[in-house]
Amino acid sequence: MKKSYIWILTGIMILGLALRLMNLGTEPYWGDEALSADIIQHFSSISEIVVYISEVEFHPPLYYLMLHYWTAWFGITEFAVRSLSVVFGLGCIVLTFIFSRKLFQNTRGALIAALIVAILPFQIEFSQEGRPYSIVCFFGILAALSAWEYVERKTPRYLACYIFVSLAGLYTHYSFFLVQVAIAAWWAAQVISRKDFKEFTIWFAVHGSLVIGYWPWLDSLFYKILLGQYEIFGLKRILFVNRMPDFFERVFEKLIWLGKDKEINPLTILVKTGFKVTFLAMGFFALRRAAISTRTSLRGFRYVVWLIIAPLMLFLLAPFSKEYAPIYERHVIFVTIALCLLFGFIATQLRARQAAVLILIFIGSLIPFVSEITANDALVDPYFKMKEISEHINQYYQRGDIVLVSDAFFRSDAAHYLREEIPVLSLLPINYYDLDIWNTRQTLGIVENEYQSRFTRSDYESGAGQKLSRLVKIHRANRVWLFGFIKKEDYAVYNWFEDNGWRQGFKSIADIFQLDLYIKKKLNNAF
Repeated sequence: MKKSYIWILTGIMILGLALRLMNLGTEPYWGDEALSADIIQHFSSISEIVVYISEVEFHPPLYYLMLHYWTAWFGITEFAVRSLSVVFGLGCIVLTFIFSRKLFQNTRGALIAALIVAILPFQIEFSQEGRPYSIVCFFGILAALSAWEYVERKTPRYLACYIFVSLAGLYTHYSFFLVQVAIAAWWAAQVISRKDFKEFTIWFAVHGSLVIGYWPWLDSLFYKILLGQYEIFGLKRILFVNRMPDFFERVFEKLIWLGKDKEINPLTILVKTGFKVTFLAMGFFALRRAAISTRTSLRGFRYVVWLIIAPLMLFLLAPFSKEYAPIYERHVIFVTIALCLLFGFIATQLRARQAAVLILIFIGSLIPFVSEITANDALVDPYFKMKEISEHINQYYQRGDIVLVSDAFFRSDAAHYLREEIPVLSLLPINYYDLDIWNTRQTLGIVENEYQSRFTRSDYESGAGQKLSRLVKIHRANRVWLFGFIKKEDYAVYNWFEDNGWRQGFKSIADIFQLDLYIKKKLNNAF
């Protein structure tokens, strides 16, 4: 590879690093990030972490084990915890470059693909988050690359690499199954089309090795699946069935133009629309030119298209493809890599001037979203207000106060920034009073964690008042902090305080600062 290309790739890496470091340690943890940090802080040994994860957490243990060692070296600050994701996010840029060169034999297209990964808002977002999604993406690229290289070259070392990184991905997060099944299906199709019995035996042996390698964790996986058959505190596990009719359109929009605001600038809409029209028009002519390209490039093109379509189809059928979180598309983060590979390939099939226009329009459409993603979320996003709210409670806490959160699975997150002596209690489930296995200040119990998939408010209005009365009586509370409640949704809670002679000492600031303080009227001091 020419030295000039090496320097360009280095520049792309520096740009990607700069974007991923912006506000990395400035933003406080949001809920799931605090969960990651709390688990590895609470347990001192690997064996304890693995046992806890196997019995309580929904996800496999590898990310927590990696984070355990990482924080032992670099500390437990927000910057240190998130920097592990930054490293793997940068690794995704390099692997995209390598993967593109292997697929299409074109360095210029590989540099374009790497550049898009470096500046893509979705990649930046999850390279800055203390969760395992950039790591899943990294292992996904390696698995896809290893499978491609073996099918093309029949070199045994790629089999070993494929097995190793596939197991690493599967032990990191269950969403890796979306990538794994897509790659395995493509590989099987290649073997079947060539009618090669020997290669089918190898395919079968390789994937049999994955089953054997994953065997130690299958007990935990099946335990968590079967647990859904039972009612816990009268609650059944919720199975999401229906999806929005524009599911794929919305997912594609997020994967490419990820933002935090629901409404965007009209100019941005025009630039996005302009890019879509230009890409479709130029893509048509590019594919016509590609038809006379080498067969390897066309095979690579079909592989990339499959790596876009297959994971998304599987995602549609997965229970976690319902909008349970602001960015639930994180489970198909690998698809962003395939999209970047496709973009790089299309660009190389155009004339230089056409490619430049296409790239500039696309980068122009990304700028507002990159700016939004790299901004300090703690200023406007209620998900990142835990620290600020906790500091307010810490400052004005009085002995005998209790802090109440709406749902059990948020309890340990809320406690993360609060002083140790401040009690944190949950309202839902109504008949749950912190009697749980593995329940500590820093870790969720089995019931608390399982409640995330059994979330319901069917008995909220009738049962909230009864539980509030019991909590106040048990803890002899004269002041109650409501952490994360929203009046228009939690009206039964607010009504109980108003109906039972409590006055409001502090009021939430819209949905940005979700904290209320209620005080028994016989007390004169608000703080």
